[in-house]
Order: sequence, then C-alpha cells, then structure tokens
Amino acid sequence: ISLDPEEVFWGTASMSRVSERLRWERLGRAAQAPSCRAILDRYAAGERLHAYDGYADFGHVAPEWEDILGLGLWGLRERALRASNPGKEAFYTAIEASYQGLFFLMERMAGEAERLCPENRPMREGLRHLTGAAPSSLLEAMQTMLIYYDAVMAEGTVCRTFGRLDQLLYPFYQRDIASGALDRAQAEGLIACFLKKLNGYRVPANIPFALCGKKDGKAVANELSYLILEAFLKLRAPYVKLHFLYAEDTPEDI
Repeated sequence: ISLDPEEVFWGTASMSRVSERLRWERLGRAAQAPSCRAILDRYAAGERLHAYDGYADFGHVAPEWEDILGLGLWGLRERALRASNPGKEAFYTAIEASYQGLFFLMERMAGEAERLCPENRPMREGLRHLTGAAPSSLLEAMQTMLIYYDAVMAEGTVCRTFGRLDQLLYPFYQRDIASGALDRAQAEGLIACFLKKLNGYRVPANIPFALCGKKDGKAVANELSYLILEAFLKLRAPYVKLHFLYAEDTPEDI
C-alpha cells in the first residue's frame, strides 16, 4: 500500500491504469471474440500512430451513489448478507468476501496513516469508522466514493461517473456546518483535496460528475454547487471533468 502523509484521502498506488489496461487486453484476446479483437486492433494501431493514448475496455458501470452513501460500504455488505435468492448463494458469498477484503485494506490504510502521520486523525478515524458504519461527515462521504471507485476498478470494471456531486454530498455538508465540524472555508479545502485526488487518477475519459440540474421539475442548486464550481475553476485540473446541468430556472449567479 502507498500513503502520502500530506493526503486527506487514501491512495492506492497498486491499482494502476497500466495493470488495468493489460488485464482488459488479456481478457479481450482470451475471449477470442471477433468484436473484441477488432476493438483491440484499432486501439493498438491508433497508439502506434500516436493518434491517441488510452486503453480498450468492454463495459462501464454507473454506481447507485445514493445507496452507497446512504448505506455505506458496511451497509452494502449487510444488505447482501440479508438477501435471499435461491441459486445465487455463491454470488453473495463472493460479495461478502470482497467487502471483507476491502475492510482489511482500509484497516491497513488507517494503520499506515497513524504510522506516517500520527496527527492525521481524520483519515485514520474516518477509514476505521467506514468499516462498520455509513459515512457521517463530508470527509467520510468523499472517502467512501473514492474507496468504492478504487474497489470497482480493481475488480476490472470501469466506474463511469461520480453522479450529481452537489446533490449527493449536500446532506453531509449541511450536517457538518450545522454541528460546527466544518466551516465554509474548511469545506472548500476538502472539496479542493477531493478534486485533486480525482485529477491524480489521470483518467483521460470517464469519472465525470455533474452539478445542478432538475428535481421534481425545478432547477436545483445549493451552497455546495457554488463551492464545487469555485474549487474547480481555481484548480484548473485537466483530468477533472465537470458537467453542468442547465435548466431555464437555474440561478443566474451560478
């Protein structure tokens, strides 16, 4: 495992784009499917000509972030354990094993954070809390999203989106502000760290997120929409992809 003592969120250097690309290429060739071979051949030809740099993949997933943040990683595991679907026992056993492995990694990350930077309490306490409960703060909600992204990518599936980020994270922001756990400036700092982490993945496509849009027929924008947009404009990070969902009644000042 790899951890930068200056980081707010965890890092997983072993889950690299290179190993993922090789895994997908081996999978495509092993499948011996003409359509897969054709994709891989076009990709290889394009790279040789320096027309683009990327990797071939054969699927994407758009996570149900509302469930992931509402239940937490622990809650997702518990939901799987309660599921009753005759004939699918091996599937649910595999889910349990996957989450147990993920929780073990999170504990190791928390221990490494304590060793490298004892004063970094938010990271290690957040990681340990998430092994047994749903996220309860803005930092823990962001950490949950990053952990889930890393886990899905390690499984060999491309995580396509981080969803409508301002809507997903706003309840955690509200709770932190109301309790005094964060002020506006601290929240903006957390957002900047989160966006830097996304940029650090150096993903040329995928994992965008969206702001604003509509809910129940009306435009939605909240204080977090403004904070995320401000942090995005300041950061000027090439690998962070923001989608703005405009509606006729979207507030003009955003």
